[in-house]
Amino acid sequence: MLIKINSRNPEDLPEKIQLQDPETDVTENEKCQVAGWGPVENDGSVRVDQLRVVDVTVISQKACKDQIPGLRANAICTGGKQGGFCKSDAGGPLVCKGKAVGIATVNDNCSFGLPNVYIDISKYRSWINSCIEAKKCL
Repeated sequence: MLIKINSRNPEDLPEKIQLQDPETDVTENEKCQVAGWGPVENDGSVRVDQLRVVDVTVISQKACKDQIPGLRANAICTGGKQGGFCKSDAGGPLVCKGKAVGIATVNDNCSFGLPNVYIDISKYRSWINSCIEAKKCL
């Protein structure tokens, strides 16, 4: 589902981010950022009141599948030593080179030993574009 935001004051909205081009792939070892509002501790004891951003590094599909069997082809994985996304961060953006390339999936256990998995936006660009053009799916 896409959500269209109506605002009487466009200046009150955050800036739009460009989406990744459908023909451009994110590459292994690419440096990216993930943003979210989720807790910073696994037990949820430390909540945040401002958006946090963490640097992450893209890992190969093979390295990700070795740790997460059954990984789908529409996934991008990161494995940053500084952490990644956690509870309540699902739906947040993975940003590489200033463009949104992925959407954070669920990570209930804040598993710092496992890769973080994102939905690859480029795999859905034609659907996104058709929804926007037809003003459906909004």
